[in-house]
Amino acid sequence: LYEAEIEEIDQENGTAAITFSGYGNADVLPLVNLKPVEEGNDSEELGGDKPKSKKEMVAQQREYKKKKALKKAQRMKELEQEREEQKVKWQQFNNRAYSKNKKGQ
Repeated sequence: LYEAEIEEIDQENGTAAITFSGYGNADVLPLVNLKPVEEGNDSEELGGDKPKSKKEMVAQQREYKKKKALKKAQRMKELEQEREEQKVKWQQFNNRAYSKNKKGQ
């Protein structure tokens, strides 16, 4: 079952031109294949995670971007810490190699 909007009804042929709400596809179907929308079963209730207004949609998008930015900042912090550890290891190795070289001269 898909929710659609009836654009035109042809009584002579017993068909209706419809456009599917969520998809935008247009089609011509026999009237016997169409069912009325049940009151307690709106598409808004079925898609519960879908915001109802532009304001809610913007707020949800802002929250998503905020979480994404926090994750990115955490990931960058971890990468920077890992680079710092590698740098320290290299410096320690280089200092040992340099000090051994100096003692031999």
